[in-house]
Amino acid sequence: MKRKPLAIFIGLVLGLISLIFGAVAGVPAILFSYYGLYIVNRSDGVLTGARWAVAGMILGCVGTLITTVGIAAVLILRLEATSNRAGCQNHFRLVGLGLLEYADTYEHFPAATRDPIGLEPARRLSWMTEILPLLGEGTKANASYRELAGRLDRSAAWDAPANAAIGAVPVRPFLCPAHPQYSPHKSPGFTHFVGLSGDGADAAHLKRQDGRAGVFGHDRGIARREAQAGISNTLTVAETTDENGPWIAGDQPTVRGIPNTNWVIGPGRPFGGSHRGFMHALWLDGSVRPMNEETPGELVRRMARLHARE
Repeated sequence: MKRKPLAIFIGLVLGLISLIFGAVAGVPAILFSYYGLYIVNRSDGVLTGARWAVAGMILGCVGTLITTVGIAAVLILRLEATSNRAGCQNHFRLVGLGLLEYADTYEHFPAATRDPIGLEPARRLSWMTEILPLLGEGTKANASYRELAGRLDRSAAWDAPANAAIGAVPVRPFLCPAHPQYSPHKSPGFTHFVGLSGDGADAAHLKRQDGRAGVFGHDRGIARREAQAGISNTLTVAETTDENGPWIAGDQPTVRGIPNTNWVIGPGRPFGGSHRGFMHALWLDGSVRPMNEETPGELVRRMARLHARE
């Protein structure tokens, strides 16, 4: 009775195992099966099992391919995450440069909402409309932002027919490429960034002298000197995946206070959610620095205040 080489049995078993453990078992399966086939072919018909050997090699190749595809997928996802992180950081940088340019021109940063003054804040135009013509200065994109800003009717509400077509346009610097619903061409134009109004959900409505007031308020456009902790230590803009709204709209879609909760950064929380473990934050000096999602809410609230922090 003809027998099969032990190498063929080992190769076939390893080939089956490789479907679960991948290349760890797949590569040895290919080698053992090939060696078994070599022995069979050299035996002048004394040994059998060529088909088993081929099956072991095929299974080993499949298992190894699964590992290769898995590694490639992980690398692609990591590269995509790195690219999205860099893109989001760059968009923050553009917003920061726009705010600094505005402050240099008017000697104060824009108020959370401004026009039309007679309307409630929720119907006014947002602070983002103020820096829109300043985005990407020196680039081709800046011309389109200037043209868009020039079409704004500042005597009408953000949702009035006169401004509907403008608010429908997506503005990429107001979006984070890592956002779960990122769509740079989707209309209406949403924003994933919000200006920070200070400590508490009502902070945008506080007077500038209030100890909980932050950078953005409906009746305040603050100067650099008002940041008592220093412009490099004062939170200005944060990213969020929570109830995103139009970039043109005042109040909740574009400005928020830090709520009185223990944790405010991360998935399912008021801020962050686009990046694993952290969120990007813009500071009053224009720098973009990450904040860990394990940062306590009390610390975030303190950094969002303009006034002395005990």
